[in-house]
Amino acid sequence: MKVCVLDLYIGPRHIKEVTALKKLGIEFVFARGSLYHKNLGIMEEMCPVEFVEKRQDVLDVCERHRVDLIHSHNYPDTIGLWGLWAARKLGIPIVHECHDTAYEVLGDAGFDSVLRNPEYNWVTFDRLLEEACILRNADAVIAVSDGMAKYIKHSHGRDATVIHAYPPKDHLPEPVTDMPKHFRNCVYEGGILINETKGRFNHRYYEDIFQKLTDQGIFIHVYPGRDMVEAYPNPDVHFHACVQDVRQLYQFMSKYHFGVIPVNRTDSPCLNFALPNKLFEYIGCGLPILCMEFDAMAEFVRENGIGVVLGDDLRLPTDFDEQMRKAKQNVLNLVGKKYVMETQAKKLKALYEELLCQ
Repeated sequence: MKVCVLDLYIGPRHIKEVTALKKLGIEFVFARGSLYHKNLGIMEEMCPVEFVEKRQDVLDVCERHRVDLIHSHNYPDTIGLWGLWAARKLGIPIVHECHDTAYEVLGDAGFDSVLRNPEYNWVTFDRLLEEACILRNADAVIAVSDGMAKYIKHSHGRDATVIHAYPPKDHLPEPVTDMPKHFRNCVYEGGILINETKGRFNHRYYEDIFQKLTDQGIFIHVYPGRDMVEAYPNPDVHFHACVQDVRQLYQFMSKYHFGVIPVNRTDSPCLNFALPNKLFEYIGCGLPILCMEFDAMAEFVRENGIGVVLGDDLRLPTDFDEQMRKAKQNVLNLVGKKYVMETQAKKLKALYEELLCQ
C-alpha cells in the first residue's frame, strides 16, 4: 500500500503518523504546498517529498508514485479539495484529517446560522464552504480529538475516526526521573507571536500570559516553531533557536521541570476542541503539564492527573509544587506505554485497508 500525504506544511502529526505506519509496511509520498523547510529533512529520510502548487500537481504526484490512497490534512481545506479532485479523477479513496475548524458550531440552521451571526465575515464563510465540501465528500474523516469529532458530526453529519497526535516510541528520550524540590523551569515549544495581531493565529500571542507566570517565579524556555528575530523583553523568558529535528527537540525538552501550554483567548473556533501536539510530546518527555481552562485540554489533564489547570487569573495554587510532584509521577508511569503513536497507527492502517477493500 502506498499513501500520498497532502498538506501545506510538513508538521509534527505527519512525522508521527508516517514514522509509525512505515513500521506496519505502508509506503508514502508527501505532497506539500509550501517550500517552508522545517521538518523536511526528517520526512525525506522516510519518503519522497514533492512540491504542489495546484490540483493538477497533486494528480501528477499520485500518478507518478502510483499511490493507492490520499490522506489530506487541513488547515487550509483548499489543499484537501485538490486532493479530493485528484482522488475522484484517479478513482482512489481520500481520507481527510481535520486539525482546525472554520466555525465553533453551525447549529440546527446550518449555513444560515453563520449568515445571521453579526460577527461573521467572508473569510470565515469561505473557510466554512471549503470545510463543508471536503468533510462531506471525503471517503473517510479523521478528527484530532473527541470534541472535534462531535463538531464534525453535528455540523457536517459525518462520523470521524479519532486519531491522537501521540509521539512514536523511538523518538522519545529517556525521561528524567529526579523530582525537583521546586517546579520552576518550564518549556514551551511551538508557534508563537511576538507582536499582538488580529487574525487566525493571535491565540499564539503569549507576552501577557508569560509575564503573569514569571511574576510568580516561573522561568520559561521557548523553542519556537521557526527562528525568531525578536523576543519578548521579559528577562525570565529565554528564546532558543528553532530545533529542526523533533527527536533532538524532545531530548532538550526532557531536561525541564514541566511543559506549559498557554492559550490566548480569541475567537479561534477550534481551541475548545484542541488536544495540541505539545500536550502528548510533553508527556512523552516525562513532563507534567501546566495549562489553561480550555475544555478538551483541561478535562484531559484533570482526568489523568498529569498537571495543573490554571483559572483565568493565572494564579498558581499554593500547593503547586506538591501537585506537580504527583503529576510528574503519573506522567512517568505513562511514558512509552499508553500515549505512543504505535497504538494509533494500527487504527489508522485498519481505516486505510477498509477503504481500499470497498
